[in-house]
Amino acid sequence: ITVEEAPDAGTPADATVCSTEGAFDLNGQLTGADAGGVWTNLGTGTGSGDVLSGSTVDFTGAVAGTYIYEYEIAATATCPNATAEVTITVEEAPDAGVGTDATICNTAASFDLNAQLADADAGTWAKTGGTGSGEDNTNIGTGIIDFTGATAGTYEYTYTVAATANCPGDTEVVTITVEEAPDAGTPADATVCSTEGAFDLNGQLTGADAGGVW
Repeated sequence: ITVEEAPDAGTPADATVCSTEGAFDLNGQLTGADAGGVWTNLGTGTGSGDVLSGSTVDFTGAVAGTYIYEYEIAATATCPNATAEVTITVEEAPDAGVGTDATICNTAASFDLNAQLADADAGTWAKTGGTGSGEDNTNIGTGIIDFTGATAGTYEYTYTVAATANCPGDTEVVTITVEEAPDAGTPADATVCSTEGAFDLNGQLTGADAGGVW
């Protein structure tokens, strides 16, 4: 009697990965498996958008959900085939959105940083740089900044979405450029004589920007 060793597809272990995973090796989820088997996506999971090549799966941008793969060792002349199933759960990666920079005046008393983000997950704001100063960041927790009287310059704010157990965090930077508000100065009235032939109105202003028109 000649006894052949039965094909062994190994002992499978499921896993959870992030949708940023570009080269996940399914072989790493098997213990004691014979080499030479073939992986197949059974198509019975809830996710979609993966790309399987050999034993490697690209989950970049794949839909969050489950993906069920089967590893098969072919039958021999006397032994049946062997299969093992591995379920991979894909988590959606945190997304800090797409930021848009803005230029505003230093009279803006309630500027909403959140309005400068598109398609962002819940996260937090922090000031991380810039050349300007003097803004009021008291309400930065809600994304509201008071730029009243702030100096002209740039203000860099970073929006952070926290990491999860399986996915790294994500950040997006928004730069706000603050311009100094035009200043027509503080006026002072005057009384003159009807013989005054060259009265300079500029002399009645204190702290006014140059270049204005009377």
